[in-house]
Amino acid sequence: MCDLYSCKHEQELKRVKKECDGLYEDLKKVKTACCTVALHPSEVGQSASFEQTKRKGEFKLSEEYLVVKKELEKLTIEKEQLKAENALLKKEATANKVCISQELLEANKRAQKEIDRLITENAYLKLNSDKNMEILIDHWKQKCENMEKENIKLKQKLVILEREAEIYQSVGRLSGMNEQQVEQMEMCKVSRFRARPISQEAPVKECSRCHQFFIAEEQNAGHLLCEYHEFPPVDFPMWSRLLPGEVVEALVVAGCMGFKYWICCDQLQKRRPQGCKYGPHKFH
Repeated sequence: MCDLYSCKHEQELKRVKKECDGLYEDLKKVKTACCTVALHPSEVGQSASFEQTKRKGEFKLSEEYLVVKKELEKLTIEKEQLKAENALLKKEATANKVCISQELLEANKRAQKEIDRLITENAYLKLNSDKNMEILIDHWKQKCENMEKENIKLKQKLVILEREAEIYQSVGRLSGMNEQQVEQMEMCKVSRFRARPISQEAPVKECSRCHQFFIAEEQNAGHLLCEYHEFPPVDFPMWSRLLPGEVVEALVVAGCMGFKYWICCDQLQKRRPQGCKYGPHKFH
């Protein structure tokens, strides 16, 4: 902006100088004419009016010359001021340029430092990528193994729940039967341990394992049987009906005559009362 203003000022100064030069040339022409009149005295009388006109012209030209000279001096002063301002602006621009150059240099240094850091990190990650991948694979393998173990536990729990559901369904099916008919059918069964019906047994029974007594005639009236031994040897639905509200998982299918026995009699040949590993069964 300052340079544009200075250029316009230069053009204006040149124009004023050109006008001054023109006025100076006119003044020289007038002086030459005056000298010519002085060399021909015979024409002095005739050119009296011309002399007067010449003087007026010279005066007028002198006044215009002075005005133009003052304007030229004013423009010269303004030009010097503009030069000083232009020099100051150039100095400030140079200082700003140096400051900006320093800032750009520092920014480039910071950017280069960040690039070097990223390159170093990338190289470190690239070197350790295989190790990290192995660790990640081991982690997921361990997680899969844990999930498989948990799945096995859930499957086992599901099997137990299915067994319990089957037991409750069997109990539900038997609940609709006449209790007296069921009791009569079960009490007429022959004991697996003795060859006579259960109804002929003594009324008071005792278990050598838990030393609990129960009455054989009242076992169908709500009395709980021994916790460890099945007496009488009936099937599980009937036994579950005699023990309402309890689910015992220790009951094992013997595979012989459809009877069940407790897990304490772990061998088929030890199913007799005198063969239990917890001691003889005192059924008589």
